[in-house]
Amino acid sequence: GDRHVIETDDGLEAVKDRRVLLVDDICASGGTLIAAIRHLRAHGAKSVEIGVVHALFDAAAEAALIAAGATRILSTDAVRHPTNQASLAALLATALVDEIKP
Repeated sequence: GDRHVIETDDGLEAVKDRRVLLVDDICASGGTLIAAIRHLRAHGAKSVEIGVVHALFDAAAEAALIAAGATRILSTDAVRHPTNQASLAALLATALVDEIKP
């Protein structure tokens, strides 16, 4: 859950001086992503960008993500949100058409 996050240092030497993209299916409070951002930045990540499928977070959570060190936040249009940048329409349409083909 986003209130209890366990961090590990395994493999984090690979993030030093690199851009990192965190992808999450749902972001509501931002707690999990905030913990991950801080951990990555503490291990030398040059920048941390966030991709979210379902953006359920409010302006306060967005501000907290930025304050934690997120350099950019983008989300799909699965849920209307100011961070929407990626449309799911074509993906969903293709999946539906493929499903109804004989």
